[in-house]
Amino acid sequence: MNLREKIDQSPMSIYQWAIVAMAAIMNFLDGFDVLAIAFTATNISKDFALSKTEFGVLISAGLVGMVVGSMALAPLADKFGRRPILLLSVAFSAIGLCLSGFSGNPEILGASRILTGLGVGGILVGTNVITSEYSSKKWRSFAISIYAAGFGIGAMIGGIMAKSLQATYSWHAVYFAGAAMTFLVFIVLLIWLPESIDYLNSKQPKNAKIRLNRIAHRLGFSGEWELTERNHTVQTNLPISQLFGKNTYDQPYYFGYRFLPLCSVFTLLAHGHLPC
Repeated sequence: MNLREKIDQSPMSIYQWAIVAMAAIMNFLDGFDVLAIAFTATNISKDFALSKTEFGVLISAGLVGMVVGSMALAPLADKFGRRPILLLSVAFSAIGLCLSGFSGNPEILGASRILTGLGVGGILVGTNVITSEYSSKKWRSFAISIYAAGFGIGAMIGGIMAKSLQATYSWHAVYFAGAAMTFLVFIVLLIWLPESIDYLNSKQPKNAKIRLNRIAHRLGFSGEWELTERNHTVQTNLPISQLFGKNTYDQPYYFGYRFLPLCSVFTLLAHGHLPC
């Protein structure tokens, strides 16, 4: 029995639920980051004297960053590991939010939103994989539901925070608050976020066995665990319906093909091409 099979068959440990919580919190931050520009739309437009079309470009900047981040960072995660790419993505989001808070003109704000979007896109393609891998077979669907709920909760709480912060301070405070939360989460992830077990098995980077056993002991599994070769057989002529099946939850592209239509609709709304 390998470590993935052991995780599938064993009860969920506190550390496993902590991993699910970390993924949900990252998704929470994504919800906040994506909609921060909408929360602050009125005050930004007023400060920079932007028309609806010009402000639509600002909204699109973040969405462009998300698409690029999803497509560019997923292959890098396969090469360098989920953990470093997730940490890099969270750092991008934190820096982008901080720069957004300091923005004194729409050009800098737009560039900052692209950087934030890169981070959001990278988080989207990594967190679902980690959530799936570290959840037992019995609790996997529930764990993914918790993770997925993070986005909506982040958007909801972000809206409440934004209203309060703008009433007391200014729209800049919304981005500073988001940056502070994201930097704090980065520190937590740096200490406790594990690497993908599938990555360690398939790529077998330096010290992969040591890292695998360290993860196993954190999960509460004693003994020495060996690396296992993954089956790289490529299946062809599969029905397109499998792209939308439950077995795609742990694939990097899972959120990509679902999020692209949302980005398109959001962009059309921002530019006034769709009724709202």
